[in-house]
Amino acid sequence: MPGLTRTAHARGSRSTAPRRCSARVIAARTATTLLSVLLLAAAAVLGAVAGSGRGAGAAEATRSAVATVQCTRSTPTTAAGYQRMFDSLYGVWAGGDQALSVALPGGRTLWIFADTISARRSATGGYARGLRMRHNSFVIQNRGCLTPVDSTPLPDIDPTHWYWPNSAIVSGGRLYIFAMRVRHNSTGWGGFSTYGASVATFSLPRTGVPRLQAVASLPAGNSDGSILWGAGVVAHDPWVYVYGTQGVPIAQGAGRRMLVARVPAVRLGDPHALQFYGPGAFNPAAASARPVIAARGGVSTSVSVLPAAGGGVTVVSKRSEVFGRYVAEWTAPTPAGPFTLANATLLSAPSLTRPGELLYTPQTHRESRLAGGALLVTICRNNTVFKTLQANGLLYRPQFAAVPQPR
Repeated sequence: MPGLTRTAHARGSRSTAPRRCSARVIAARTATTLLSVLLLAAAAVLGAVAGSGRGAGAAEATRSAVATVQCTRSTPTTAAGYQRMFDSLYGVWAGGDQALSVALPGGRTLWIFADTISARRSATGGYARGLRMRHNSFVIQNRGCLTPVDSTPLPDIDPTHWYWPNSAIVSGGRLYIFAMRVRHNSTGWGGFSTYGASVATFSLPRTGVPRLQAVASLPAGNSDGSILWGAGVVAHDPWVYVYGTQGVPIAQGAGRRMLVARVPAVRLGDPHALQFYGPGAFNPAAASARPVIAARGGVSTSVSVLPAAGGGVTVVSKRSEVFGRYVAEWTAPTPAGPFTLANATLLSAPSLTRPGELLYTPQTHRESRLAGGALLVTICRNNTVFKTLQANGLLYRPQFAAVPQPR
C-alpha cells in the first residue's frame, strides 16, 4: 500500500534511520516546529467536525444486533484480507484512528477506535452529507464480519472534555481501556490539549457489547501532567505493566520518553495500586518514575507492548512520532527494561509521501492470527486537508501490514 511497506532489513538491525494525527499529535507535543505548524491544519479541520458532534453518541442505544450477528465469512488470514474487511464498512463506522484490539468471549474480537467518523458513502466514493464524529467507538468482529456499535463507549466528560483511547487489555474477565483526557481550549495546539489519563473498567457479557462500569483518573506523575500513563499495557502474572509516554522540547528529541509502572492484575482498575519504576525499583510515588527509553529517536504517544519469551517484552512504536519514517522494535529481558533498539526499520511508514498524508500510532494485534505465523500491524492514516478525506472515504482508516513475530 502507498507509504506503508515492509523493509528489507534483517531483524535485529541497528540502523539509526531515522501520531496520532489531527488534534492528538499536536496536543501531545511540547515543541514548536515547522512540522507542528503543518499538523495544526489537520487539528483545525478535524476539530471543527468533532465539535459539531461532541456528545452525540453518548445517548444512543447500543445495537442489540451485535449479540446475535451470524457470520458465514471466514476470518481473514492476511493483512490484505483485514484491509478489505474494514474498507467495506460505511455508515455507523466510516473511519477512525488508533485501532486497538482485544479478544472477547465467544471467539470475537473487539476493535477500539479514537476519533471516529460516521457517514454514508457518496456516489463518488467520499463521505455523503450528514457525517458526524465521535471521540471513540467500538467495532465487533465475528469471524469475517464487522458490526459497528452505534454509541460512544467512553462518553464525553462534557461538551469540551473527552477521552481518546490509548491502550486496552482483558484481565480477570473484564476489559480495561486506558485513555488520555482531552480538553478543548483556545490556547492549546489546534485548540486542544491533554491533561492526564484515566482507566475505564468494562464488564464483558458473553454475547453482548462491553458495558462501562467505572472510570478512574491515573496519577499525573509530574506537575504539568505531561506523562500520559496507559500509553501501552501488557500482562506479566501477577502484574500488569502500564507504560507512560512524555513529550519533551524538540531540542531533546523528536520522539517521546517511555516510562513504566505496574499494578497487581487483581487491582487493575485501581489507580492507587500503581507502582512506578525508577531508579532501579518500583514504589508508590508517581514522581519517582524515570524514563526507560529516551526521547531522542524515541517512541510515539502510544506504544504496543508484546510479551516475549523468558519473561521479556517487545515494544513496537513509530520512532520520532509522526515525524519519523519507520516503525521500530525495542526489546527488554523484563517489562521494566533495560530496553534495546532491536530493529529500527521494522516497517517503513513515512508521512507526507502524498500531499498532506500522515501515518502514525502503529499497533499490533496478536489475537488476529495470520497465515505463516506473521504478526498483524495497523498504522493510522490521515490527511492535513479535510476535503481530501471527504473526497475519499478510505483514507481515514487503519492500514494493515504483516511483520515477523517477535522472537
